[in-house]
Amino acid sequence: MTFHNSAPKFVIDEVTKNGERFFRKTLYVVMVKVIAPLLLFVLFLSSLGVDKMLNI
Repeated sequence: MTFHNSAPKFVIDEVTKNGERFFRKTLYVVMVKVIAPLLLFVLFLSSLGVDKMLNI
């Protein structure tokens, strides 16, 4: 199992360990698996100057 697949489950298990509800579980998983990597990739391209080459 890779860290990418186990990280959200680990955090969700920790949050719900004492019986608490995690109301934003789906939002959290989407943020960790999709939105955060996408924004990091955009930031990486920006640091390489790709946005300047494309005149964005």
